[in-house]
Amino acid sequence: MNVKRILAPIDFSPRSREGLRWAVTIAWSAQAGLHTLHVVSPGAADADLKEKSRDWGSMRAEIATHSYLLVEEICRELSIAGLEHREHVTLGEAVDEIFGTVIRERINLIVIAAHGLSDASDALMGSVAEKVVRFSPVPVFSLSRAAISVAA
Repeated sequence: MNVKRILAPIDFSPRSREGLRWAVTIAWSAQAGLHTLHVVSPGAADADLKEKSRDWGSMRAEIATHSYLLVEEICRELSIAGLEHREHVTLGEAVDEIFGTVIRERINLIVIAAHGLSDASDALMGSVAEKVVRFSPVPVFSLSRAAISVAA
């Protein structure tokens, strides 16, 4: 398999950070580009925008900067320099936005950690990671809770 573009969906949870560490490592060893994606749900965006009296553009820029800095921090921790990466911040439903990014950016591998911030809703709706694994149009490298616990 020739991996050229890796997508790492992130929600900034500890599990998501560990998934991102794996994505960085895989991207570096495969000499692939890394794309991070943070999806903001419409309800969360509405509440945050009203509370902080700001617009979507500034919120999106702030999250993209945070994503960029997180990737850079992980690259420094792993002594990796020069990893090509892009940050994406979208508004919508996580699974739809992940698959939309896969298509738009011609992603050929998704690296995702199971059970990020949405643990409470898993019993009702199933996790985002589970849906990604089940329906992805490209291969998925999924980190289970056990894998993340061992790596931490």
